[in-house]
Amino acid sequence: MPTTLTSTGYWISAAGAAVLAIPLTVLANALLPRTRFDRSATEIALAAAAFWGALAAVLVATMWGSYYTFFAPEWQRPLAPLSSILYAGIGLILWWLARRTPLPPAIAFLLLGGMESLAEHAAAIWGAGLFKKVPMLTGVDPAAVLVFAFFEYVIYWGLTLVLARLLAGSLTALRNCIRRRAPS
Repeated sequence: MPTTLTSTGYWISAAGAAVLAIPLTVLANALLPRTRFDRSATEIALAAAAFWGALAAVLVATMWGSYYTFFAPEWQRPLAPLSSILYAGIGLILWWLARRTPLPPAIAFLLLGGMESLAEHAAAIWGAGLFKKVPMLTGVDPAAVLVFAFFEYVIYWGLTLVLARLLAGSLTALRNCIRRRAPS
């Protein structure tokens, strides 16, 4: 029998995600102060593509039969990792917007990422009728899902920023190597 999700479960998960999101936000802010964040567009796009592409592959591999199959045609299944392109673009948009706020940009980026999840999940819930199509979501309060999704995406985008910071060193080394080999 398929798992049935509950509003209570989502509220508890939202609280747990909020607890995890706070230290991750502090870490991302420490790793990417404004001057470094401003120079991190490429790293953020690459990290977003890698993280979200891998996440899509894992979710489709583990949740296709209980979730995606109710609203996505089978032909979309092998294309799921291509969402990496979409999320690389979203990452660049969040980077661009975050730099224009008075907040520390890493914090603004994560808050904007959480808000992006609200738009994405609202479109799925009400636009695509997700709660009517997926049996495990029957009777779940959309508010609980949205609050959980906000903090879930703060975590996902926070992991993306940490990965971007880790990529920065590798990309700098690669650029330096290319410069040394380029003819003068």
